[in-house]
Amino acid sequence: MAGCDTKFVATGQTGMLIEGDGFAVDSVVSDFVGGRPSARFWRPRTTRDGVEGQGSLANPRYSGVTMGLLHGCLPGRPGACYEAGRTGIVGLEPMLLPPLEQVAQAFLSAANLHHPCRFIGVAINGRLLSDEPPARKGVGAETLNCRLGTWCARASTALSARR
Repeated sequence: MAGCDTKFVATGQTGMLIEGDGFAVDSVVSDFVGGRPSARFWRPRTTRDGVEGQGSLANPRYSGVTMGLLHGCLPGRPGACYEAGRTGIVGLEPMLLPPLEQVAQAFLSAANLHHPCRFIGVAINGRLLSDEPPARKGVGAETLNCRLGTWCARASTALSARR
């Protein structure tokens, strides 16, 4: 964000190790997950904070943490991560992942309970994709951009190519 002071806010141990600041949301009693970040974000401040998310609304194991952070942080411009090619929830097979559009709509519906917000973009993890162009499979950045009406970009697959 040009012209704005920004800060990365970690919500997990790895992020805290990298940033040197934040809070480990998994150490917070579930009744207070929404309140922990609210102490930081529900006050006037001069920075734009980028809060690291945890879990997924689509995963029954972690959706409570995601919803707590969502309501505690009240994001105005959230971004999302999407692993193209993933069809199910690991360890909960045969539970299928809902379409990205459905997950995005659920997230925005919950976020918009208190104030208007809209997605600013989606980072696409393409490690599960073959060399076939992602657009042909309906998961390319351009295709998702059209389907979601927001900016989408595929993250580098250089690391996954080494496997």
